[in-house]
Amino acid sequence: MDQGFVIAAERIAAQHCAELIMPRRSEPDFGAGLTRLARRMALVLPDLLSGFVDDVRITAKAGEPRCGDVAALLQGDDADVSHVALSVGGGDDDFVLSIDRRAVFELLDRAFGGDGRIAGDLPAAIPLSGQSILTRLERGIADLLAALAPVGALPALRIGRREGDAAMLRAFPGEERVHQFTMSVQGGDADPWRLAVTMRPAMAELLAEAGADKAKRSAIGPHDEPFADIPLRLQATLIDMRLPLSRLSGLKPGDMIPVSVARSVPLALGGKIIAHGTVGEIDDRVALQITSAFSHSVS
Repeated sequence: MDQGFVIAAERIAAQHCAELIMPRRSEPDFGAGLTRLARRMALVLPDLLSGFVDDVRITAKAGEPRCGDVAALLQGDDADVSHVALSVGGGDDDFVLSIDRRAVFELLDRAFGGDGRIAGDLPAAIPLSGQSILTRLERGIADLLAALAPVGALPALRIGRREGDAAMLRAFPGEERVHQFTMSVQGGDADPWRLAVTMRPAMAELLAEAGADKAKRSAIGPHDEPFADIPLRLQATLIDMRLPLSRLSGLKPGDMIPVSVARSVPLALGGKIIAHGTVGEIDDRVALQITSAFSHSVS
C-alpha cells in the first residue's frame, strides 16, 4: 500500500499589506517641547497682564502638559471657564484658549480701584466692560502664543467662537486626541486663576519642535526673535523711606516731607534687582547711569 501523499493548499495564502503587519507606532510625545514653551510663556505673561493692572505683582507658573481626548481635557472639571477657538487660517480649530471667568472679574475689579479679591459665586453674565477685558486678554495671549512659536511658523491667530460650555463649542472635529498645557496666574495676594491652551496634534508638533527629522535649533539669546521685541517693565526705586504711623496718619495737602535720593538706585525686573545706577540728566530729562548690572560693575 502506497503511504505517500501530497498536501496541496485549497486557496492562495493571504497576503497582508505592510501597514497591517508592521509594528504599531507609539503616540508622539511632545511633552518636553510643550513644557519648554509653557515655561517661556510663564516668563512673559506677567508683562502682558501688567497692561491691565498697575502696581500689582503678577506671577505665572506653568503646569505639566497633558494629552487626552477632547472631552476629558476641555470638560475635565466644572470650573466656570470661558473657552474660545483659535485658528491659523480661519478654518478648523487649531487651538482652544480656556480662561477662568474669575480672572475677568478680578481684572475688572482692579480696574475700578478694587483689590481683585472676588468672593462668592460669579454673576451669570459678564458685563460689557468685562467683555472688553476678556477680548483684550484673548487677543494678547493669542499673539503671545504666535510670538513664542518657531519664527514664521504661526501667523496671527484668528479668534473664533466663544462658549462657556466646552460641549457647545464642539472643538476639534475629527481629532481623537489633543494636547494641552496649563498656567496658574496670581495677581498680588488674590487667589490664583487658571488658563489652558489646548491644541490639535499638528500644532503640538509645530510648537514643541518634536519632529525627528528637524534639526536642533541653536540657543535663543535676548537679541533673537521673538524675545527681542517683548517689552519688560522695570522699576527704579529713587526713594525708600520710613515714616512713623502717627506722622503718616496726619498727612494733609501742603505738608512737606524731606526726602533724599539714594546714591545707588536699584533697578528691578519682576521684583528682582538686576542693576544699580546713579541719578543724572540727559537732554533736560532725569536719567539713570548704570554703575553695575548682572554682577558687572564699572568705576
